[in-house]
Amino acid sequence: MKQLPHFPTSPLPHFPTSPLPHFPTSPLPHTPHPTPHTPHPTPHTSLSLNYQNYESKNCLFRIRSNGSADDS
Repeated sequence: MKQLPHFPTSPLPHFPTSPLPHFPTSPLPHTPHPTPHTPHPTPHTSLSLNYQNYESKNCLFRIRSNGSADDS
């Protein structure tokens, strides 16, 4: 019988005190953050192109190396 009053006393006051003030305080100032993140994909495209170029060069180099070894 002593465990009954202990249950509604702990979870009840803890619930409306933590998630309520934390919700409107965090997501509101976080909304203007996605705007500066939009121009980020542009420099990422050239990086991808650079990587493709590097792979293509690596392939050419490998073929050349193989041909040279074959010639020897």
